Amino acid sequence: MEPLRRGPSAALAGLALATAGLLAACAGPRAASVGAQPADVPLVAAGCRWERVSGGGLGLWAQACDLATGRWRVAWSPSSKAFELQVDGRPQAVVVQAWPLARGQGPEAVVAALKAAGQLPAQSGCRLAPARVRPLPVGVAGYVLAPPVPVPAVTASGEIPEPPCGPYGASTHGVRYFAFDPQRPDRVVFIDEGQDQPLFDARSLFAR
Repeated sequence: MEPLRRGPSAALAGLALATAGLLAACAGPRAASVGAQPADVPLVAAGCRWERVSGGGLGLWAQACDLATGRWRVAWSPSSKAFELQVDGRPQAVVVQAWPLARGQGPEAVVAALKAAGQLPAQSGCRLAPARVRPLPVGVAGYVLAPPVPVPAVTASGEIPEPPCGPYGASTHGVRYFAFDPQRPDRVVFIDEGQDQPLFDARSLFAR
């Protein structure tokens, strides 16, 4: 599995700038429940609406936005086996992706899977560490892929460093994490919310 990986931050930053004046998904075929439409998450812009999207045994609520900058969607991609942020049908970034776990494996097994997929160097010391990055439904555990030694948010020269654990690792300029639901032990879900408000409600991935 070698999914498209480009951080969504730049794309979402363009969306935020364009709409400032308007502001007020590798599992089995079982159908996914996304629960009720989010009532506590504001729409990004007046040209947005909530819609259910599903694929690969996952489902979630996402905002579909028709704006001057294009048609912004979160859509399932069979090729990357993930939900992508798309603009006018063109992929910008993977935002949600389920990584399969074999029977008896825990979520930390995703580290070996990332190395096998070429998304993390084989010699990397990065590991999956428990973390409460975002509020998640009761029973769902959050994790970040982090280096053994913390990396400063800014380098000595004032630059923002590249994520030390690659495109799936914790970042100082975006929110990325993994979530594991014991009721679905066959997968761990990667979620990339970027820097700005994401166009999806990650909590709906784990609706009962």
